[in-house]
Formats: sequence, C-alpha cells, structure tokens
Amino acid sequence: IEGSRFQSKSYIPSLSATGSLTGTFNLTDGIRSVTTAGGQYLNEQTRRTDASGAVLLPGTSSLNGASARFTVNEVNQQIVTVAGFVEQRFEWNDRLFLTTALRFDDASVFGNSAAGWTYYPSITSSYVISEENWFPKLDWLNTLRLRAAYGRAGQRPGFRQSQTFFNPVSVNITDASANLPAVTIGGPVGNAFLSPEITAETEAGFEFSAFNARLSGEFTGFRRNTTDLLVQRTLAPSLGVAANQFVNLSLMRTRGAEGSITVRPIDNDKIRFEQNVTFTTFANRIVDLGTADGQVIAPIVFGTQQFRAGFPAGGYFQRRILSYSDLNGDGIISRVNCPSYGGLANPQLVGGPRCEIVLSDSLDYIGQPLPAREMAFNTSITLFKSLQLTALVNYRGGNKLYNNTREFRNNGGFANGPDFWDRNAPLSDQVKSTARAMGTSDGYIEDASFVRLSEIAGTYTLPVQWARKMRAAGASLTIGARNLALWTNYTGFDPEVLSATNSNFGTQDFLTAPPVRRITARLNLTF
Repeated sequence: IEGSRFQSKSYIPSLSATGSLTGTFNLTDGIRSVTTAGGQYLNEQTRRTDASGAVLLPGTSSLNGASARFTVNEVNQQIVTVAGFVEQRFEWNDRLFLTTALRFDDASVFGNSAAGWTYYPSITSSYVISEENWFPKLDWLNTLRLRAAYGRAGQRPGFRQSQTFFNPVSVNITDASANLPAVTIGGPVGNAFLSPEITAETEAGFEFSAFNARLSGEFTGFRRNTTDLLVQRTLAPSLGVAANQFVNLSLMRTRGAEGSITVRPIDNDKIRFEQNVTFTTFANRIVDLGTADGQVIAPIVFGTQQFRAGFPAGGYFQRRILSYSDLNGDGIISRVNCPSYGGLANPQLVGGPRCEIVLSDSLDYIGQPLPAREMAFNTSITLFKSLQLTALVNYRGGNKLYNNTREFRNNGGFANGPDFWDRNAPLSDQVKSTARAMGTSDGYIEDASFVRLSEIAGTYTLPVQWARKMRAAGASLTIGARNLALWTNYTGFDPEVLSATNSNFGTQDFLTAPPVRRITARLNLTF
C-alpha cells in the first residue's frame, strides 16, 4: 500500500465597520422627525491552500514524506464593498408613519461600465386607520393597520465574474527537455460590462387584531421587476475561451402574495391553545432576455433547464414523453424502430418490433424549479403555564426537481436500477430509462410537492425552587424532534435536497444526502 496524504487549510476573514448618526426632532405637537445617516465598509476574504501527495515513506503521515504525484493549489479572493445610507422618517400622532431612504453602494466586483455608485431608494408608509375618530367603532375589531412600500435592492456579481483571468499550467513539448510554464484562460470569462442585479418591489397590505387579540393576521401582495438579472450563459467552443460567462438579462417579473393568520380560541390559567397558518404564493416570468455584444440573447441552456423569454426563470425544458405501450407483449418498452429525435438515432431493425414510445418533436416546458405555493401550520398548546407543546407542518408545491440520482443510477454506466431493461419493473418506470436513451430526461423531472412533519417539541418550565438548586433564577427543559415524517410522490430520498446551492436557478438532486432525523434535548438556565 503506497499511501497518500491530502491537506487543506482555509482562512476566511471578514472585516466590517458600520457607523450611523440619528437625530430626533419634534416639528409640531403631533409630528416627529427622525433622521439617520451612516456608512458601511465590508472586506470579505477567502484564503485556502490545498496540497496532496502519494507514495508516502514508511512510518510517516506528513506531506513531506510524499515522493510522487505532489500537487499544490492556492485560492485567494477578496471583495470590498463600501456603502452609505440616509433615512428620513416622519411620525404623526403615532398612527401615520412615512419613511424614505437611500442606500448607495460601490464594490470591487462591479464591471468597468458599472464603476461608481449604485443607488437603492425606498419609501414606506404605515397607517393605523382604526385609531381615527371617523373610523367605524366595531366591538370585535381591535386594530387595523394599512401598509404600502416601494424599494430597490441589489445583488452584486461574484468574485472575478467581471474580469478575465489566467490559470498557470505546465505543458510538455516534444523537443523540450522539461515541462514549460504556460497559462490558460480561467473561467467563467470576465464580462467588463457586468453590473449589479437590481430588483424594484412594490407591495401593499394590512395587519389586524380582533376579538381581544384572539384573532390576528396580516396580508401582503407584492410585485417585483428584476433588471440586469445575473445569469451564467454558455459560450460557443469556437471562441477558444472558457465555456461560460456571466451576463445581465433584461427583465424578470415576479408576483405573489404572503400572509398569516393566528387564532387563539382558548386562553386561560389552565390551557392556552394557539394555531398559526402562514402562506406564500410565488410566480416569476422572464419578460425579456435583452442583448449581449449587440445581439439578442438566445435562450440560455444549462442542462435540463433554460432561461427563455415568456417562461419562469430556470424552467425545465425537455422532449415530453407523449405515449408508450408494450406492443409486442414482451414486458419491455423498446426504442427499436423509433424515429430520430433531435439527431439522435435509434436502433433500426427490418422486420423488428414497432416503436413503443413516442416523444414530442421539440422541447416542451416541463415545470418551474421554485415552489409556487408554500404553507406552514404551527400549533402550540400551553398547560398550566409550565408545559408547552408545539408542532410544525410544512407544505410546498407547484415545482419540479430533476432526480439526477435515479437517472445516473439507471443510465450512467451502473445500469442496475429499477428502470433499466427489467421485465419485472412497471412499464411506467421502464419508459424513463428508454426515453433517456432517446435523449430526454422528462421521466426524471418529477413533481417535488410534499407535506412534512418538520418538528415537534415540548418545553417544561421547572419550578423556581428547582432552578434555585442550580443557582439559577429560572430553568426550562426542552425535548424536540425534527424531520419526523414526509409525504410526497417524489421517488428520491427527499424533494428538498439540492446537489448545490441554488445559484443560477440550477436545481437537481444528484447523489445528495437527505436531511437527517434529529432528536435534541436542551436545558436552559436564566441567571
């Protein structure tokens, strides 16, 4: 056994400084002014060194003992952001509030065309209309507040996305006695015109409390327009550079609503029961892809997903499985004698069986990667003011997830899964693998809707005399469990797993460990 050694050291410092000044003035007996101004400095760094080697000397576990295949790599990243902000708030009789604000940023990752400050204005208002004398006095209604707001926010580009850089390599030339130093273009290719992603949001809603706070809730409807959306596109190989480049898309529009309702039907010295329900609806569309290098950007394809005008961002597009049938009764869905789809030929056998699967002639929209609906049900019961029991149930639906784990298991060289050429497998499973051999992953882009029992917990407040024995003013014991049950039609381990973070709207499940079931116990002491 030759042995090997790998060592990685990371250092991720973050330096920040924030300062602000606030002035409060009473303009009249009923109007108060609050002015705030300040600034922020943020320096984020990543320093990492990786080294590896093989064929270790006997008795050593150090890289110094490696005598073959020694490699070293170093990563150095730094992003500096400077920001300033000013906020002006007016308050009238503690019922009408109006706030205007302006934030301005500059960052080292902006492209040359975005050099200088980027501005984010906002304005918000809040009106407790139920306190007006002319408002109808209703015995059951305690308070009613109306809200409206408009604001802009930004997302900066990532490190070196606006700059083209080189990676050092060594090359072997036939007539040279040793390897020679050289460079290759690092990726993605820098975009000197890259600017921050800007989202402008308008929202309006209300809050209320009724029946002596036994019923309360809030509702908000919102609309967002995102311009200069940061997206990674694929470049043509003929350019002779890296495969990808970040660009700014023209416009993405998002609409939705969110709200919550809390009901407390029982509230006395012995028992308190409270039920809270929150909900969110969400829908986005790419309105326009914009232009790059003076030309309209074609649909951006990354794997099974695309950015295409008129559809949700990162939507799934594949040739759809239109129909299938075991015509010859052999228990196998076959693609023999099927027509060519997208230039991918299928086996042809004169006198052989008829084609048993039909695909769409072109790519169809399959679904969106982000959930269109989310709900949460949070139940709380308190007994004798000392024992509290809680439970949380979550629902998410209206989205798809690419089950690349199952596709890889059946079609990636490990053809031993339930979809692959197995007469004992259901035809509905076989057709997924057969269609994959014909060039479509439609069968593996699955409904990711689910209902999950996310958490249950119990908290017992210990008697004061028990806490004093621990020299504490108060004590409580909490026992909880998470991820207890899952109801879903998704055939993977878990419909919430992602093989990578949701950058560039890319979502897939690929050899990803699902969330674990966790049971915890915690003792809280107050001194």
